[in-house]
Amino acid sequence: MLLSEVIKNLENSSLTNFNDFEIKNIAVDSRQIKPDSLFVCIKGAHFDGHDFIKDAVDGGAKAVIYSDEKKFEPFKNTVAGIKTDDTDKALAFASLEFYHHPEKIIKIIGITGTNGKTSTSILINEILKRAKIKTALIGTMYIEVDGKKMKTINTTPSSLDIIKIMADMVKQGIHHLIMEVSSHGLDQNRVYGIPFDIAVFTNLSQDHLDYHKDMESYFQAKLKLFKQMDMFKNSHRNPIAVLNADDERTPEIIKNTESKIFTYGVKNKADLAAKNIDINESGISYLAEGAGFKTEIKLQLLGFFNVYNSLAAIAAALKLGIDKDIIIKALESVCPVRGRFENMKVDFNGKKFNIVIDYAHTPDGLLKLLKSVREIAKEKVITVFGCGGDRDKTKRPIMGAIAADHSDVVIITSDNPRTEDPAVIIKEIEAGVKTKTGNYIIEEDREKAIEKAVKEASSGDFVVIAGKGHETYQIFKDKTIHFDDREVVEKIISQ
Repeated sequence: MLLSEVIKNLENSSLTNFNDFEIKNIAVDSRQIKPDSLFVCIKGAHFDGHDFIKDAVDGGAKAVIYSDEKKFEPFKNTVAGIKTDDTDKALAFASLEFYHHPEKIIKIIGITGTNGKTSTSILINEILKRAKIKTALIGTMYIEVDGKKMKTINTTPSSLDIIKIMADMVKQGIHHLIMEVSSHGLDQNRVYGIPFDIAVFTNLSQDHLDYHKDMESYFQAKLKLFKQMDMFKNSHRNPIAVLNADDERTPEIIKNTESKIFTYGVKNKADLAAKNIDINESGISYLAEGAGFKTEIKLQLLGFFNVYNSLAAIAAALKLGIDKDIIIKALESVCPVRGRFENMKVDFNGKKFNIVIDYAHTPDGLLKLLKSVREIAKEKVITVFGCGGDRDKTKRPIMGAIAADHSDVVIITSDNPRTEDPAVIIKEIEAGVKTKTGNYIIEEDREKAIEKAVKEASSGDFVVIAGKGHETYQIFKDKTIHFDDREVVEKIISQ
């Protein structure tokens, strides 16, 4: 495709040393440059693409989209330059043109919120697959295209990667994409230009304040998804916002979008409601009622929050026209998601108890997890958790207090300390724990902390290991090691 065609829809752009030629590749990473590439300079949290223009040119880039005039200056006579105010948006526009607008023939379902994105996206995916619809899923745990899984780095990849995936979907005859949409991805315009048919809002609670600085900025990032839907409202697309009626920020979303609204909930009035909820060690059952849908739902999943996740999935599926019986059968067949209230029943040294592994790493997530465990625990609740380094520090004592309030024993340990001193993070968590209880243990080594919890447990107890869930690594200042909470548990109980 000619460069002029690739950049024809860029906003507020100007050209330098322009020479029209055939573009064969678009890249934001100079290591992925091929001959006749277009290089787009993206400013990220840790790197600035402008610093790699030379590497891109040396690798064969023939044109560069940039915003920093000073950093492009040395190359203005070497390659074609396209200056724009916003290279994130420019990347989206250029990628859509280069890949022949795959979004025009794909149904796109986005899920945003602090907690529940992964579980809700997986439930929607399972319902669509049960309906014999070929799907793709982009999420925290993996990217899945027609059942084939691959690793993902970010919850929400760059617009270039998303559009590449959509182009590949079209080639394979896949016309439904389910995406987790993070606040970082929204704030950095990684989904700019992507027309969502359905956008699901799960909830909003404290997280990522290291990045967003305050809750209002965090909410405004989430809100961008619903405002963006209005850009694509036309005869071809009639977007629907599927919203949690029980979240206090939902009314603000309703005020700020022109999309159709469909609500779900438990406490407040909603278009789809859950009633007669029963939760036990075997799973969840409830009556789902509303929008012509009235039936008992039975889940193998645990945790009150999965009532909300499943309601959101039902709502999205109904709006996609999926048959009621298919929805019911799909939900009944879904096994617990790895690292999301993953319940292991163990027999260790003659003691029978449960171990729950969960990704809860926010105050609200940990609170909901521990409340759910309390509902089914017959005896003690022993909680093992830490907090990630280089992330929101203000939530550490809050999570410490929550753990102490809802546990009989708290074991404070390390999570992913990254560049921070693990002992300092633990001290900040301990400050919150101490306000509630003196019954806690500090064990920086996460494997030893899990071992202490397992050995502390008696029959009927629940051991909760929170924070890392599905992750199979632990990040330190100078290294990243393999670490899987489930593997550690299996190793300990097999001894």
